[in-house]
Amino acid sequence: MDVCEVRRAAKLAEWRQRVCECRSSGQTVRSWCEEHHIASKTYYRWERLCVLQASGEGAQKGSAGLAHRLGRLHSPVRVLQPPSDPVRMMDTKEIA
Repeated sequence: MDVCEVRRAAKLAEWRQRVCECRSSGQTVRSWCEEHHIASKTYYRWERLCVLQASGEGAQKGSAGLAHRLGRLHSPVRVLQPPSDPVRMMDTKEIA
């Protein structure tokens, strides 16, 4: 491990502890973050990184691969209807 990897591992361990502390506090994430002077956006970013690391997703070296996977988490896509079927828009009068 080089110096950057050691620092990142230490920071990840620190945030894993913070996430556990927040989740076991009984407070909402927003109120816990306000109390600890942490931006909720920062908290959620680190929470995602902790989850990825715990699930083995963070095992790949380099932040580019991890950033790519995080981008996928933000935009899940589920196809509910095959593209060959036409989609018909209904007027609200037809529903009632």
